[in-house]
Amino acid sequence: MLTRAVVRNQAVRNSGASVEGYVKQTPSEKLNTQARADYARANSRLRVLTLYKAFYRAAPEILVLNKSSIPSNVYRQVIKNEFAKNSNISDTRAIELLLGKGQMDFQELVVGFSQESQMHRPFDEILQNDPKATDFVSKFLTSKF
Repeated sequence: MLTRAVVRNQAVRNSGASVEGYVKQTPSEKLNTQARADYARANSRLRVLTLYKAFYRAAPEILVLNKSSIPSNVYRQVIKNEFAKNSNISDTRAIELLLGKGQMDFQELVVGFSQESQMHRPFDEILQNDPKATDFVSKFLTSKF
């Protein structure tokens, strides 16, 4: 009478499959599927759009709360540019990290915990592009000694 192990070995030999070709997957490898990656990417995209809409809608309130004289349409354009800077990122983990930072910034701006300088930081680049004054005093003050 044949034992079960012998019967199994004969079945493997007869089927043409080899035991060496079998690779055991770890639980994390089983979870890393294309469908799961697509779902994470779609979920991240939805969360980014939700955060963008929240910033866009709250722009007037943020400006009033921080006593800013910047028009809301200019602030909305800056928000759009900040989101466009990171539009080429495709790594889901990096997107999640930036989403967390963005949500914290949004909460700080809406609740009023942020300083005025934090809100005006994105405008620094815009304001630095002003034409330089050509009068004597401005040239003297900007000269390096």
